[in-house]
Amino acid sequence: TYKAEALAKRLKSINPDADITYINKFVSSNETWHHALIKQSDFIIDTIDISSIKAMLDIHRVARANNKPIVFPLNMAYSGGVFVFTSNSASLENMLQVSEDIDLQSAEEMYINKSIFMKWVDMCQPYMNEHNISIMERFIGRVATEGWCPLPQLGIAAYTSATLSVTLLLKLVSGVEFETAPYMHISDPWDI
Repeated sequence: TYKAEALAKRLKSINPDADITYINKFVSSNETWHHALIKQSDFIIDTIDISSIKAMLDIHRVARANNKPIVFPLNMAYSGGVFVFTSNSASLENMLQVSEDIDLQSAEEMYINKSIFMKWVDMCQPYMNEHNISIMERFIGRVATEGWCPLPQLGIAAYTSATLSVTLLLKLVSGVEFETAPYMHISDPWDI
């Protein structure tokens, strides 16, 4: 099952009357089919892998230009974290310190060269506990000595970030105020 389909099924189990459209299609910044979909959506859930930074920045730009909020979950070791981007919040580009007119191909190359990844780590670190910081430091050390490898993501992190995402979506559609980016909502079972 694809991420989009699994989420739609879960949301329908919570509210069978919800009007949910999902598309099991990979988003590429070389295409623009998703721009029209963003414009007609109430909100966006960004689950694009960070290695697809070009597509991620494109979606954030289009959503922001069309006043569409983005719920942006992250799995970090044992933790789940979520940023919510709105037209009034900090932008992903701002938080990663890339200019709005950056060439998206350059962004992809910057990610591959690790500079955007390190900005990503810096962006999340203020919200992480010592345990997760230790895991990130070990990961960064491993990348420095062995080369690029995927960041460890445990199942508990996926469940935690999903729970936070649904909670924030409920607040968003109910009009309940909460903090948006640059604030990161985080939950870590290690802290219990």
